[in-house]
Amino acid sequence: MKAAMRYLVLFLLSGALLICMAKALADADRLDISSTAWLFDLTDTPLNPQKAAGMLAQEQSEAHPMPFLLWSQLLEKQIRNPVLNRSAAAGCLIVYGDSSLLFGQTVLDPSDQKGCLISKDLAYRLFGSVNADGMEIELDGRTLTVRGVLDQYDGIIAAAPLPSDQAELNMLTLGRPDDSQSTDKDAQSFMDRHGIYGTSRRISLYHTAARLAAVLMPLLAAAWGCGKLFKQAFRLRHLPVPAAGCFLTAAAALAVFLWFMPYPPRFPASLIPGSWSDFTFWQNKFSDTAEQIRLLVQTEKTVPEQALLAVSWNAAVNGVMAALLLPLWIKTASAALRDNLFYLLCGCMVLSFLVAVWLQNDYRIMWLLLPWALLCQALSSYLKQIRLTVLNCTDK
Repeated sequence: MKAAMRYLVLFLLSGALLICMAKALADADRLDISSTAWLFDLTDTPLNPQKAAGMLAQEQSEAHPMPFLLWSQLLEKQIRNPVLNRSAAAGCLIVYGDSSLLFGQTVLDPSDQKGCLISKDLAYRLFGSVNADGMEIELDGRTLTVRGVLDQYDGIIAAAPLPSDQAELNMLTLGRPDDSQSTDKDAQSFMDRHGIYGTSRRISLYHTAARLAAVLMPLLAAAWGCGKLFKQAFRLRHLPVPAAGCFLTAAAALAVFLWFMPYPPRFPASLIPGSWSDFTFWQNKFSDTAEQIRLLVQTEKTVPEQALLAVSWNAAVNGVMAALLLPLWIKTASAALRDNLFYLLCGCMVLSFLVAVWLQNDYRIMWLLLPWALLCQALSSYLKQIRLTVLNCTDK
C-alpha cells in the first residue's frame, strides 16, 4: 500500500513538473521574436509617414538592408462591424514597415491602406468568431478589411497610415537581416544613416528572463544528478581505476544532459572583452544592463511591451514553480527507487509522452529529463555500493 501511494505521489509530482516546464518553454518560444529586435523610443523626435516611406526606400537600396517597423500607439478608439452593427473599443496601433517584427507571422504590407490586423478577442466580439480574415470593419471613417488575427495581443487593431496622415510614429522596432549577427553598433549605424535619435529599450531581456526561468528546474536537476555521480567519483580518488570509471560515468551523464537541453549553452559575442582582465568592460556592461532593466521597469509600456512582459512573467512563474517542486520529486523518487527502477522509467516515459502530446511540446527534454534523473540516482547508488565493496576489499 505504501509503495502504491509513493508511485501515485511521484507521478503526480512528475506531471506537475512536466506541465510547468512545458508551459515555461512555450512562453520562452513565444518571445523568440523579441530576442532579435531592438526597440527605440522616438517620443522626442517622432517621424511622419512620409519620412517612414523615404526610409523604407533608402534602406532597400542598401547592400544589407535592416528590417524595421515604425509605429505608434493611439488612444482607445471605437471600431464597428457595419454588417452586424457591433462595436468595440480597441487600442489602435499605426504601423509602417515590416510588421512581422511586432506580430510574428501575421503581417500587414506597408502599402496596404485598406487592410488591418485585429486581436483575437476583438474578432470574437465583432464577428462572433476568430475566423475574421476578409471581413470589413469601420475605424475613424475608414473601411478596413481584416488581413489577419493576432493571437498574442488583446484589445488592439493595427493599420497602416494613409499617405496624407500626419500621425506621429514614435516607436521604432529594428530587426536583424536574415542570417545576420548584427550588433548594437549596426543598430546605431541604422539610426545614424537615417538621422534618427531615440532611447533604446532592450526588449531581448524579456526573452532572456523567460529562457532562464524555463531551464531553472532542469539546471537544478542536472546539478543534483551529476553532483551525486561526481561525489562518488571524488570519494574514490585514491583508487585510480574505479575513480576513472566513476568520472567517465559522471561525464557521460553530463554530456547526455547537454544534448537534450532545449537551449545549447553558448557565450554571447557581446560578452567577450578584449582582455578578461578588462574590468572597465565588465563595469560598463553591468552598468548598461542595470540601466536597461531600470528603463524596462520604470517606463510606461505600450500594448506590445505589456504583452512581452506578461509572457515573460508567465514563464518565470512556471519555471519557479517547477524548481520548487523538484526537491519534493527528488525525495519521493529516491524512496520509490527502492521498489522497481524499470516500472518507474516506463511510467515516466508514458507520462512524458502524454504531457508532450497534450501541450504539443516536442523538446527532447520533455521525454528524457525525468528518466535521466532517475538513472542518475540509480547509478549513484550502484557506484556507492561499488565504492563500499572496494573499500572493504582494500581493508582486508
